[in-house]
Amino acid sequence: MQNTAHRFPLFIAVISLIFLSACGIDRDSADAKLADACETGIKLFIAEGQTIKQVKSSNYIVPDLRSDGDRRVTLNVIESDGWYDADKSYACNFFESTGFMGMNYRASIAQIDMGDKIYGMKDGQIQGSYDEWLEITNTVDAALAQ
Repeated sequence: MQNTAHRFPLFIAVISLIFLSACGIDRDSADAKLADACETGIKLFIAEGQTIKQVKSSNYIVPDLRSDGDRRVTLNVIESDGWYDADKSYACNFFESTGFMGMNYRASIAQIDMGDKIYGMKDGQIQGSYDEWLEITNTVDAALAQ
């Protein structure tokens, strides 16, 4: 009986570890969530009458300047006005945080890079107006919450 009593806490610890590791978000799922949120943010700034017809590919890196985010998502898209399709590349930087073992994953937008203009944070300063920044954060945060 004493031998069994020592194994029970170990059994509970192993089961708890398995349960907790199954509940965390993995890198692929987090990246997919970031890509969807990035596309939502980009749609705020593409020219009127243009749509994102297709996301051809996405690329994920850790940016060199960590002050502008922890994860950079580059989307290569086909942008269309209904008549003409054009290949474009846009990027978003996000700040990410996770709890113990990937639990409580959170991300927030830091920057949307439209190629010719950056919206959001750049070197710790808000680019554009405060109202634009508020719209970006509200829109992208809502997409991240889905």
